Amino acid sequence: MPEKVKKGWTRVAFGDVVQLCRERAGDPGEGGFDRYVGLEHLEPGDLKIRRWGNVADGTTFTNVFRAGQVLFGKRRAYQRKVALADFDGVCSGDIYVLEAKGNRLLPELLPFICQTDRFFEHAVGTSAGSLSPRTNWESLADFEFALPPLEEQRRIAEVIQAAARLTERWRAVVHHLASLVSALVDVPNNRELQRLPLVTKDLGELAEITKLAGFEYTKFVKYRPDGEVIAIRPLNIKGGRLVLEDVQTIDRRTSGLLPRSKVKAGDVLITYIGEYVGEVLLIEESEKYHLAPNIARITSHGAIMPRLLERLLRGSDLQRQIASRTTTTATPSLTMSSLRKLRITFPSNVEDQRHLVDQVNAVDSASEEVKSRLVAARGLEKRISAETMNGA
Repeated sequence: MPEKVKKGWTRVAFGDVVQLCRERAGDPGEGGFDRYVGLEHLEPGDLKIRRWGNVADGTTFTNVFRAGQVLFGKRRAYQRKVALADFDGVCSGDIYVLEAKGNRLLPELLPFICQTDRFFEHAVGTSAGSLSPRTNWESLADFEFALPPLEEQRRIAEVIQAAARLTERWRAVVHHLASLVSALVDVPNNRELQRLPLVTKDLGELAEITKLAGFEYTKFVKYRPDGEVIAIRPLNIKGGRLVLEDVQTIDRRTSGLLPRSKVKAGDVLITYIGEYVGEVLLIEESEKYHLAPNIARITSHGAIMPRLLERLLRGSDLQRQIASRTTTTATPSLTMSSLRKLRITFPSNVEDQRHLVDQVNAVDSASEEVKSRLVAARGLEKRISAETMNGA
């Protein structure tokens, strides 16, 4: 029996009020498109497109999207990648381009409908494929939801957009604080640091750098759902944080078979192969993690504090060096030799290092507080979307 809806609301299928756009560009450059968007450019839960590629650098994408249309990641829909385009471009075939059809649905509401839990649950539930599940348009078109009258839609859109603006303001503060940390550790351009005694050395002089051969790993390691040790893979490191949304674990006995894979507090990890090249993480707990292939372990000899080393490696100067040394002919990769030759400038005095780390930690602390408010704002936005679009 169909669920009851509010008076004046109607239950509709997604495909009744939304259409899949199939515009193509044989040659995006000649078609006047400057930017392309892949799944990797879309951030989960963020409606704004903040990253893209340049068509001039080459792309095989031909799906056209226009400003005002909605991009929905159909591959691995559980990642919740939805964005509202604010420019024209081309995108991956793993992205659906959607827009409101007819005059029954207010276009401004479409991206928020696509962000609701019910829509994602439907998309994930109708996905097919084991390694890289994809949902199809026919299944999405069958999704049913309650649609209010247009006047009510306008009121709902105003409320949701106000919540979205609050989210965006907190996001801007988070970005500002991240820029402040970058400025603090930008030795070449930080005048305060320039007054201190500084030293410049190759990373290989400052630390022991080790990696694990892939064949060793596959020989001994079998992931298991109830393992005590978390295997840190490249996809688990992002923005200096350990991302545990998609984890694999192993037992302690297996971890012990590969001593070079063990990590301890104070180790700095850096990814050196694949799309995640240059991601950096400081390990703060021992005996809890295990190193998977494609990540190098950096252990300071003591001349530089691990926390400062991690921040410098994430800073603009070292990231530029990493990018310039990364080969991109096939799979992006950074050789161990190139990694060891990274030039690092830092205060030679330990007290100066500690003062700089204290400054960074203070900004980080403020950033964590702001991030919690950002999460709360996003939760409010999500709750309003779900409640107002429920129609019950």
